[in-house]
Amino acid sequence: MTSVNKVPRGDKEAVLEARKRELEFTTTYIENAVIKQKQGKNEDYETIVQTLRNKPETASQLRRFHLWILALSRVAPTLSRSSFKLVDAVLSIDWTGFDDMLAHVYTMFLGNLATGHPAFLKPVLRMLVKGLLLQTERDLHSTSIEKRHERVHHALKYVLSTRPTASLNFVPILSSEFPHKSEPLDAQVVYVQNLLRLLAYAPHLESQLLEKTIQRIIEIDVEIQGRLEDLEELEDEMELYVAELNSTTVDQTIKVIKKDGSIKEEISYDIKEMMEKLDCMIKLVLDYMHWHYKDATAANDFATSKQLLAILLNIYEKFILRTFKSRYTQFIIFWYTGKSLSFAREYLDLLHNIISSSDPTLHPVPIRVAAALYLGSYVARAKYLDGDTVRRSIGFLSKWLKEYVKVNELTANEPDKVANSVFYAVVQATMYVFCFRWKDLMVDIVCKDGITRRRWCSELTPFPHVLASAYKPLEICSRNIVKQFARITNALDFMFVYGLMSDYGESLLSSDGNDEWRKDDNFSTNLDEFLFFPFDPFRLKNSQPYLEGIYQYWEEIDGDEELEEDWLTEEMVLDNVVEW
Repeated sequence: MTSVNKVPRGDKEAVLEARKRELEFTTTYIENAVIKQKQGKNEDYETIVQTLRNKPETASQLRRFHLWILALSRVAPTLSRSSFKLVDAVLSIDWTGFDDMLAHVYTMFLGNLATGHPAFLKPVLRMLVKGLLLQTERDLHSTSIEKRHERVHHALKYVLSTRPTASLNFVPILSSEFPHKSEPLDAQVVYVQNLLRLLAYAPHLESQLLEKTIQRIIEIDVEIQGRLEDLEELEDEMELYVAELNSTTVDQTIKVIKKDGSIKEEISYDIKEMMEKLDCMIKLVLDYMHWHYKDATAANDFATSKQLLAILLNIYEKFILRTFKSRYTQFIIFWYTGKSLSFAREYLDLLHNIISSSDPTLHPVPIRVAAALYLGSYVARAKYLDGDTVRRSIGFLSKWLKEYVKVNELTANEPDKVANSVFYAVVQATMYVFCFRWKDLMVDIVCKDGITRRRWCSELTPFPHVLASAYKPLEICSRNIVKQFARITNALDFMFVYGLMSDYGESLLSSDGNDEWRKDDNFSTNLDEFLFFPFDPFRLKNSQPYLEGIYQYWEEIDGDEELEEDWLTEEMVLDNVVEW
């Protein structure tokens, strides 16, 4: 093979001509080797494969490597399944660590290979997707991780543009390569960053990739809550536990101590790292949505921001709403719906429709219960909702309750906690909203004497009758919410709830009595749901700034020192164990 080194340095034309001949010779050599391989003559073919598997160490070897890749780029469209070993060798090259020229040539090769034969599309995509993972301990060159990822994205953009149908294979590969939830924080963050970056040149994948990302966030969120609940269950058996979550170590040890001082059990948890993963991943999604909305707003492109809302609401209904132990994931919806009052109302309309649904297949009772609890928590906590929107939701809840009582009360004997669980969830949601947003439930009314006075909105009118109905909701709903609702309504002279509570016996009025209805095993599932407050205070420090100014914290009524947020014992049941 003619060597470029033998050509005089000053003769550029001669150098170029020599390189052209060398490229043609190498291309022909590869083509002939592939043909011979199909005939059972593998010597030249195996030589090429081995050459490609050997890492170039010197400048001369690296130049020859350039030549091989350029020649392969020419040959790529003619390769078939019988050349898979050769293709595998090329795809195994650590190409992102070389110079820009080789990276460019290699990208051209990938595009030609992907368009040349359908069988090679998946291997090409999988190799590129693996390049989006966190890379460590590179033996060759010192190219930065950022530069490597930039080259992978450039190649992906090129391959996707040459094969529009590649997306059909692409999303499943992206999903399968998603780091397991147990992998380190950096691995999770880097991959999510790259998925969201990919949307800049593949916006048609936005729905699918956001769905995959949020699904992984939910998995981590739920596992954290499960581990925290495991700790809570041990409280009955322990007198002391130690959780040093501010230490620099990843694994955290909780020591359960018997009263005699002996160690009963030692449980190792990596709760801190999992919380960090959750926090960082949620922040990345919020960062993406912030960029997305800001960009669309600058371009007066309301349709694009509305499209993202539709994607998020679909993900919410498919996954978040159906995951009762999700603690933080739902704040992605909370933040984005706060960008526009129309977004918030669209989310509320979705919840209204689910609560009112008569399709048990599409919206079974537990989902309708969850929707009611989400609605109550959202309206109570979303500071960006105006008074009209708050009253609109209360109007929906009150009207639904009024109709429910009207249709069913005559057949109601004793409260049936299971059969009427949606009803009780809606009552509880209404009381919860009242406790937080009672100021928005008062409107200015011009009285007969011509004086404008503050009065309770008409949307609340049916609610006292609902509370006094044969369903006895005050006996069934969350004890703490009932008691706080009674305190507030009494202080504001809305209605005298204590009178209804006394009809149910002293146990309901007692501040330290246990909830008798909790003992009903048949209602255990619904109990867990009723103690679910989806938008309880947010405790993730990196994502926290996104909620500043839009989240409604508890506010006391002037002159009533008893009305503190401590009444929401369900709000942070596990905060005493771990606060991140």
